[in-house]
Amino acid sequence: MSTPVKWCEKPLQVRIQGPKGGVVEAVGVVNQHERHSGGELRPQPGSPFKVKVLPTHDASKVKASGPGLNTTGVPASLPVEFTIDAKDAGEGLLAVQITDPEGKPKKATIRDNQDGTYTVSYVPDMTGRYTILIKYGGDEIPYSPYRIRALPTGDASKCTVTVSIGGHGLGAGIGPTIQIGEETVITVDAKAAGKGKVTCTVCTPDGTEVDVDVVENEDGTFDIFYTAPQPGKYVICVRFGGEHIPNSPFQVTVSLGVVRKGAWLMASAVAQFRGRAG
Repeated sequence: MSTPVKWCEKPLQVRIQGPKGGVVEAVGVVNQHERHSGGELRPQPGSPFKVKVLPTHDASKVKASGPGLNTTGVPASLPVEFTIDAKDAGEGLLAVQITDPEGKPKKATIRDNQDGTYTVSYVPDMTGRYTILIKYGGDEIPYSPYRIRALPTGDASKCTVTVSIGGHGLGAGIGPTIQIGEETVITVDAKAAGKGKVTCTVCTPDGTEVDVDVVENEDGTFDIFYTAPQPGKYVICVRFGGEHIPNSPFQVTVSLGVVRKGAWLMASAVAQFRGRAG
């Protein structure tokens, strides 16, 4: 007498492990209404199966070119750009890191052209060597990192400076003392300096940089706007064409106004009290 086959409908279990043994994300299994004989599920012949997964990108096929990568140098203070061609490199995440001659990160603007290419622009605001690291899918592309030298433009020594605070002019040069909380305007006259642009950094007593706006006027002057957030000694670097203008960097002391002094001290005391309480 024959023994009847016992059928069961237990769910099929599939697990995938990565190259380092870790279990990757869950695998979806579609039930095609097939029944399995026996009371338990057994491994299929040949299981576990080994599959080689190929990368979805190839960074070695990415190309970068353009004036922003010119090995003979780029003009300091002027915007430059270069193109990254990843049409034949598959899908990957593009990353561009630029560091200035002082080792500080430099902002790079990346525009996706929607055709497999990207346009990268940046402003080398000081003279010296910049390092440009380009990665695609986490891997460096050929010839990365690029080392580009920014060359001076114009004649920074021909620039002059005037300053006003809260709408009140202070005359030529940058005064030794300014007021906290009031907008300071530094006007740089670059009419005789030739080709180039003004760039500026303002560092607080603790070394952080203050937000600065530089506006180019039609008459050959540049207005620099910033507001000091705290009292203390500040360092202001004003450059034209990548080089310091006369007397830059400037050192100024930010003081508290008579009315603001009490409010600032009270706010500081409250902040310290909250810090101890926390």
